[in-house]
Amino acid sequence: MHRNPFHSLAPVPRSYSDFIRAPWICAARDELGERLLQSPLDLYARKFESYRRFVAAHPASAIVRYEDFLEDPAKVLQRCGLGQYLKDKPISLPSQSARTGGRGNLDLARYRDKAASTSYTALCSA
Repeated sequence: MHRNPFHSLAPVPRSYSDFIRAPWICAARDELGERLLQSPLDLYARKFESYRRFVAAHPASAIVRYEDFLEDPAKVLQRCGLGQYLKDKPISLPSQSARTGGRGNLDLARYRDKAASTSYTALCSA
């Protein structure tokens, strides 16, 4: 959200330290009721809690990290208990982006490269 602030309805501070401490304005799609939260970390915590409640209410569902699915979709499906449906067929992901908005839509190889390079090592310690 800091690197690609297309989710933001307000200007995003350049400094990551300032970013995680700045108020966050929610979009209607966030479906959290409140429009103004204390920070993006508050948004993250609330969204994760909503996913946790969903999984608790629907035991046959799972939370899947996008980067993990891009890296190895078969492994993710195995871990979710869906391996029996794979029947030794490789998982075929779309090669072109389906996104219609935003800039810099990537093809599958570049999305995979980006997901593989996702790291928290570049965050400042402040």
